[in-house]
This record gives sequence, C-alpha cells and structure tokens, in this order.
Amino acid sequence: MPYVVGTAAGTLPWAGLYAVCGAYGRKLLDGGEALDQVFDDLSGLIEGDVEIASEVAAAGVAVAGLAWGVRTLATRGNQATEDP
Repeated sequence: MPYVVGTAAGTLPWAGLYAVCGAYGRKLLDGGEALDQVFDDLSGLIEGDVEIASEVAAAGVAVAGLAWGVRTLATRGNQATEDP
C-alpha cells in the first residue's frame, strides 16, 4: 500500500501539469494558432514549471539533509553524555 500512495503522490503533480498544458494547447488550437506555435508555447510553459519543480526538489533535499545532520549530531551528543 505505501508503494501505491507514494506513486500517486509523485505522479499527481505531473498529471495536473500535463492536463493544464493540454487544455492550454487546445485553447490555442481552437483560437486558430498554428500547430508549431502551439508546441513552442507549450514547451516554454513546461520548461518554466519543470525549473520551478527542480528548485523546490533541491530545496527539499537540502532541508532533509540538514534535518538528518542535526538529528545525527544531537543523537551523538546524547550518547556521549549518557556514557559513563
């Protein structure tokens, strides 16, 4: 069950992104835009969102690493004070 929850949590943001891009592309095509222009606009939209997602992921990894480091140091400090 944790695998299913993790997979769903990981794919839902990307599914939402591509749904928004599909709706935006359809709107452009219905408005009479050329297909190559639609693809150019969508690639710009996706690149911006992927860049933001990668920055958020990097920040998350940094925070997790910092939390792990602080916890490790605190655990070592507690063990050192408990040993006679």
